[in-house]
Amino acid sequence: MPWFNNTAYLKMIDSMAIIIAQAYQLARSRLASASSHVMRAMMQRDQLFSQIQWLKRELEILRQQREDCPVNKRPEFSPEQRLAILQLMSQRN
Repeated sequence: MPWFNNTAYLKMIDSMAIIIAQAYQLARSRLASASSHVMRAMMQRDQLFSQIQWLKRELEILRQQREDCPVNKRPEFSPEQRLAILQLMSQRN
């Protein structure tokens, strides 16, 4: 049986991921309360970068879902939405 099908291994990996995430959040909260302006700016930059990465991943998932959908079942857009999409496309080149 492969190791990735064993529930004990999966629970251990999940626990380790939770511990790492909690340690990361603790470090970020300490940086947020630091008196140094540089440290706070670095924390804010890191937080914004994380949000950008999450939004990029979410957009990838939504685009993939849209591409997998048959053409005749794709959503309809109003003329205002189409114009907004074209404006965004032109801004992003």
